[in-house]
Amino acid sequence: MLSLEQMKKRITELDGSDAKSALMITYANLQMVKTGNGKFTSEECVNQLLNFFISIPETKDKS
Repeated sequence: MLSLEQMKKRITELDGSDAKSALMITYANLQMVKTGNGKFTSEECVNQLLNFFISIPETKDKS
């Protein structure tokens, strides 16, 4: 798992559209846990969100 600082750097480097998409995916997962029929558990939600955030690519240095 990435450190909080590593993830913060990746998230900060997202453009506006990508950041909005990440928020929408996060909200959709939370809503599935809250209002779903119980098949999508909190544990599954956490695992999916962690995998999603870990998949955010690291931006290459532009130097």
